[in-house]
Amino acid sequence: MLGFFFTELKQFVIQELSESAWIEVLGKVGLGSKDSYMNGLYYPDEDMMRIVVGVSNMTGMSIDQVLKEYGTFVGKDLFTAYKPLIDPSWKTLDFIENVEETIHQVVRARNRKASPPKLVCNRLTDREIVIDYRSERKLCRVAQGIALGVANHYNEPIEIVEETCMHRGDSSCKIWVSLKKEGDVAPAPTSSPPQHEDEEDIWAEADPSGADNL
Repeated sequence: MLGFFFTELKQFVIQELSESAWIEVLGKVGLGSKDSYMNGLYYPDEDMMRIVVGVSNMTGMSIDQVLKEYGTFVGKDLFTAYKPLIDPSWKTLDFIENVEETIHQVVRARNRKASPPKLVCNRLTDREIVIDYRSERKLCRVAQGIALGVANHYNEPIEIVEETCMHRGDSSCKIWVSLKKEGDVAPAPTSSPPQHEDEEDIWAEADPSGADNL
């Protein structure tokens, strides 16, 4: 995984917790010697998984929550990292609609090792878009968080609904993103958002207690 996402994860943890918490998490997951990550280099996906699990264990947040909030943090920073590629006239759904043909294409062209998710976006109306997300990493929660971060940048509240999910055995994650109309109020959840059905299997190998097995 590109080092940019590790440096973003570090800044996310420092902002939400503290720098000492970041160092503590790295130590607990067996990555104490890897405090510095370089944006342009590549690091094992497993390292990211270990850190996310460590943050989850430290905070009591679910892994899905950590991933989504981290994605929201990343979303706002994309506007600095990829500013030359972003059309100033875009708004939230325009950004989402064009990210595959702009940011992802450039990332792939710059480095053959790069493997950003494959996004196919279908703009249904000026207020709604459907994202077909495919990635071996299955980090759809991060993708949803990034959409929220982008919407926050443009000050446009959005609603997100995931119709299908690779974690449930679907071939892709189908994510509906729509702009909220003025005055819309999101319904109160009747229960906590469900975890991915196979989450324990996905993250078992990243559990810090079994770090030697990675």
